[in-house]
Amino acid sequence: MSNAPRTTVIRSSGSYVPPQVVTNEMISRIMDTTDEWIVPRTGIRERRFGAPGVGPAELAEHAARRALEKAGLAPKDIGLVVFATMTPDHYFPGSGGLLAARLGLTTTPALDIRMQCAGFLSGLQTADAFIRSGAFDRVLLVGAEVHSGLMPWPESVWDVMLGRSPGPCDPYWYERATGMRDRAVLFGDGAGAMVLEANESGDGRGFLGIVLKTDGNHWDKLYVPGGGCKSRPYFTPEMFESLGTIPIVEGLVARGATVRAFDPAAMQEARSLLPPIEYCADPYTAATGADGVVIATEWNQFRALNLAELRSRLGTPLLVDLRNLYEPARVAAAGLRYVSVGRAEVAP
Repeated sequence: MSNAPRTTVIRSSGSYVPPQVVTNEMISRIMDTTDEWIVPRTGIRERRFGAPGVGPAELAEHAARRALEKAGLAPKDIGLVVFATMTPDHYFPGSGGLLAARLGLTTTPALDIRMQCAGFLSGLQTADAFIRSGAFDRVLLVGAEVHSGLMPWPESVWDVMLGRSPGPCDPYWYERATGMRDRAVLFGDGAGAMVLEANESGDGRGFLGIVLKTDGNHWDKLYVPGGGCKSRPYFTPEMFESLGTIPIVEGLVARGATVRAFDPAAMQEARSLLPPIEYCADPYTAATGADGVVIATEWNQFRALNLAELRSRLGTPLLVDLRNLYEPARVAAAGLRYVSVGRAEVAP
């Protein structure tokens, strides 16, 4: 029996977004915003929205099957399904079980994680712990979101936005949609998946460790006030009228700055836990002595990088930090796989 430590490796990944593209110009049909306002503040030029009746489990199935196909595996080869989402198909049952059923699995355990934008990372830590412990040899980790379900406007407003109606948008809903433009422009629908498995070869591959922290004292900086069993009844007409069923950032400029203010200290602490890593804009000038290199680049520049050549020359792991992606909107729990890993796969 090998004495090598048991680690977790990524065997494959897959992603999926629904076909309906919604550009910033289309969004501007139903609220007071423009491409010129959105792009400098968010880097987003378009997002994808699923059709009515399409939930995260359906999007996740596409991403999961693509990941399984790349791995040369069948659904039956999976020991555990971990599903991260903040926009589940139903209050219960969990979307993990629904995904397992869509994959034809009837006895494979499945669990949901609801940690919003930290969902995929939380799922990664959970899957890693299960694999390291020996409980499972292979885990399917999926993050999927259908944020379009949070948009409270009626079908007539959707028709104007999607070009099915010439418009103009109903003035009442135009004003209400404008009131949520700071959030509505940010989010889209999508799914990402990874097949994670045990590595006992002793070749040094695998996750070194994951450190996650949560400070629940700041829950009211960004939250959804309506719904939940704290309310009786669960939903009320007043919640919908006050737009209390969508994410709220009270006093967006001030509160948004407060939310972002958490990042520097947390990131500095995270960096202190890592081995020496060089952070650079031009990877071809990176030193070869670092244990890793983080490449800060934009999407068009990233496409021109020869990652295989860089890995060979530097002899060190590479992590790409994409700046100003200018393509998809945020997809919360699906984001790590969909943006970071998925984009890396199309590099030369």
